Amino acid sequence: MRREVLAFPRPMTVDKEYNKVYPAQRGMKLHDYFAAKALGGLLAGGAHRKQDPDEIAHEAFKLADSMMMKRHDSQGYER
Repeated sequence: MRREVLAFPRPMTVDKEYNKVYPAQRGMKLHDYFAAKALGGLLAGGAHRKQDPDEIAHEAFKLADSMMMKRHDSQGYER
């Protein structure tokens, strides 16, 4: 089973000066972050003029899958 990797998690913090507590945040899944970045690149490259939105989203997640696999491989893990 694959371990879920999160992007931008934040621990709970306490601001004593203003007596305020900011709760911890899990962050977003790294896979979703990669897909969002890939989507931005696809749209900037004009994909929205040539492809159906579902196809663009599918391509963004395929790219994210590849990035996650490359990240996994580069850390010396076996598949």
